[in-house]
Amino acid sequence: ESINLERIDVPFPRVE
Repeated sequence: ESINLERIDVPFPRVE
């Protein structure tokens, strides 16, 4: 199972 972190729906915006 490959998870695309660029095309994933996260409940919060991933800003670093």
